[in-house]
Amino acid sequence: KSPAKSPVKDPPAKQAIKRTATHGALKVSTAAVPEPEPDADEEPTEESPTKESSVKGTSKRGALQDITTQGSSTKLSKRKRPTKKAEAVAVTQVAPDATKAVPKGKEAKTPEATKARVQTAPKKKTASKRDKARVKRVFVLSSLSDMDVILPTIKALGGTIESEVTAKTTHVISGGKRTRKVHDGIARGLWILSPGFVFQSLTDNMWGDEAKFEVTNFPACALQRKLREACAHGKKFRGEILKSASVFIPDRILAKDLTPLIRLCNGTVAGANGSAKVILTTVYQPKYRHATQALPLWIYDSIANGEMQDLEKYKLSDG
Repeated sequence: KSPAKSPVKDPPAKQAIKRTATHGALKVSTAAVPEPEPDADEEPTEESPTKESSVKGTSKRGALQDITTQGSSTKLSKRKRPTKKAEAVAVTQVAPDATKAVPKGKEAKTPEATKARVQTAPKKKTASKRDKARVKRVFVLSSLSDMDVILPTIKALGGTIESEVTAKTTHVISGGKRTRKVHDGIARGLWILSPGFVFQSLTDNMWGDEAKFEVTNFPACALQRKLREACAHGKKFRGEILKSASVFIPDRILAKDLTPLIRLCNGTVAGANGSAKVILTTVYQPKYRHATQALPLWIYDSIANGEMQDLEKYKLSDG
């Protein structure tokens, strides 16, 4: 007799799977199946407490696969990664406050935020030469000899000429003599310039630099002009040369000429019945002997020098 053939044994993996009729499903005996060694970059997973076993692996794309065996069929399901749109929705749901606009004026007061606001703040525009050239210039001319050149030059460059100093006047072109117009320009803090300013502007075909041609005969010119420039915009400029002066002018013609100057320099002009300290007159008048009588030159000299002059030099006496 030939020896009995031993039955061919299945591999251990197949022996571990025993078909049963319970619910028509396959039961996997995890005791006989050796567990695969986890990869170095894969985290260990806990076993499912249910009777069905779930084996997790890694596909070529790195997506997780769940293999569930039921009956004679095997279902393969893939976990889809969230799209960018879904991620954006999730971020909005988790942190809705991050998408809210911050009310103006309630931003975080941090050094970084302050620095960012400073960098993004609009820069202030500085006046260029072209902008300065567009400034309207109104001139008053005093004791000049080259009028045939000065007049057409000012008009050609866009300037305006007036006969008297007013609130619109910006420049006074002086031939060097002290006149009523010059004193009025000093009291208002205007540019008092020599004729060279006009000649240089004619050569350059544009307005020149006023600072180079400001007259130096009268110390108060630059002083009053700087005070006017430092004065806040919108406020009427008034100097303080005659701040403590209180005068009365009996002569009407003289009063018409001096009153605006005195008030521009913050002085006081009293009435006939007022208690003025100084009477301005060209001739001594006995009826005003109770007060100090002085020459009107005291007012002009004080304005030209930018400060109150000594009254004793201008006093009038009887006899």
